[in-house]
Amino acid sequence: MKILLIFAILATSLIAIRAQCVSLMHLTQRYEVLLQIKIQLEKRVFELQAILNSQPNRDPEILALNASIAILQQQSCQVVVQPNYNEIQWTLKNELADLLSSTLSLKSFVANMLQEANMGLNSYQQCFNQLQLPRPPPTCPSTPPPTDPPPPTDPPQRPHTSCANLGLFTGITTISLPGLDPFSVLCDSQTAGPGWLVIQNRFDGSEDFYRSWSEYRNGFGRLSGEFFLGLEKIYRLTSFQRHELYIYVQTFNNDIYWARYDNFYIGSEFENYRLKNVGRYVGMQERLAKHVGKDFSTYDRENSHKGFSQKYHGGYWYYKGLLLGSNLNGKYFRTDVDDISSMHWYKMRSNRATKMLIRPVGQY
Repeated sequence: MKILLIFAILATSLIAIRAQCVSLMHLTQRYEVLLQIKIQLEKRVFELQAILNSQPNRDPEILALNASIAILQQQSCQVVVQPNYNEIQWTLKNELADLLSSTLSLKSFVANMLQEANMGLNSYQQCFNQLQLPRPPPTCPSTPPPTDPPPPTDPPQRPHTSCANLGLFTGITTISLPGLDPFSVLCDSQTAGPGWLVIQNRFDGSEDFYRSWSEYRNGFGRLSGEFFLGLEKIYRLTSFQRHELYIYVQTFNNDIYWARYDNFYIGSEFENYRLKNVGRYVGMQERLAKHVGKDFSTYDRENSHKGFSQKYHGGYWYYKGLLLGSNLNGKYFRTDVDDISSMHWYKMRSNRATKMLIRPVGQY
């Protein structure tokens, strides 16, 4: 029994020794392989060293790198960048001084502006006080009541060539133009601002605008009511200086339409008072540009060759159909009707009121 146990132990030991021998053999093989690799590497290093020694530091970059490496090796560790706190403090101090100076300048500028504004306000107040009328003295009960003030008239100034230099004046005045005797006009500063001169005004049908050539040339109606200023006066005004045109229209529904043109002028009677230009337009409805280039026509001097003055019942710069056009001097209807012969600006429906105004360009 003991002998079998000994044999078993020996067998196990032999197996372990055999395994160790096999592992040792594998390690020996790997060592030999690594040894061969080491020999090859040493040989390659030797070759590279020989090449490097044959050209010692001929590359400028290598020389510069070697010098830098030598300097860095000799220096001890130190702070590469050291901030200059004195310089930073000086810079901040200068910037703060500039900021303070700008603030003082701004404060002085604001103070000057306020002073100028106060001076302007004081001047305006003085002018306003001068314009105020003195209160009338108290009257006794027996004193008759004061009469109504007279209607506005032309301020006592030199003759004018338009209403533009009369400011907010609204009323009848007299103007003079080269080649014409002085004549009366209606100035209107309420419809579209100051300085406008009315050349046509219709609002109740009291004047018949189905008139002859001579009546349209010279003008008709009353400046205090419905009227047409006259083609000859309009020609002289628009040829004397550049004028803009303003059209005001009120419908029977109390809708308001307006149009403004920046270069309105007509030709002479020799040119049949042709509508030569209206310029650029702004407004709500444009209904005059299609009439440019057309001669003025009346029932007794038909320049359209188609009898449009009789067909459309007025005097105007007519063209066929009036598509996208107007008929401001057409027949006046006292109600809203759809009639091409009616006084209309938009959609060929009769209007309650129309007004044509002109003003020299560039004065307002």
